[in-house]
Amino acid sequence: MGDDMHKRHLAEAERHIARSLVLIAKQRNLIERLKRDGLYTCQARHILSLFEETLKQMHAHRELILRALR
Repeated sequence: MGDDMHKRHLAEAERHIARSLVLIAKQRNLIERLKRDGLYTCQARHILSLFEETLKQMHAHRELILRALR
């Protein structure tokens, strides 16, 4: 795979990471609102953990792309 392809993949990975950070922030805010209102947060916390794990995988994927560009 050429550098141009890797650069496009890197840009896409960066966009995915940025969107994920926004989703994680929104989910944390949702959990805080649910807590404040005395509502059940178990499912929301589980979803947050899935988002965070996915973000870790995205970072690992980005690192693979960066290594390919070196």
